[in-house]
Amino acid sequence: MPLPRIRISAHARRQMRRRELSEKLVLRVTRDPVEVIRPRPGREIRQSFVVDRATGKSYLVRIVVDVSFEIEVIVTAYKTSRMARYRGES
Repeated sequence: MPLPRIRISAHARRQMRRRELSEKLVLRVTRDPVEVIRPRPGREIRQSFVVDRATGKSYLVRIVVDVSFEIEVIVTAYKTSRMARYRGES
């Protein structure tokens, strides 16, 4: 089965740079998340835990994706150390 086509919005690219998230990491979490949350029709939050190799700290990386079109659009991306806050949202 082919991978879905994904586009990264200009806003998401700016946020990725500001938050020091690589495109490779963002695409990996987008394509293979540990958890998917659907806050409303056409929108998904895909998230996975990652460990920063330099510091050894764990983070939750969250990718907000617009899935209402043929091409999935990454709206924004961020990481947080407040993992318990975002686990198991409905």
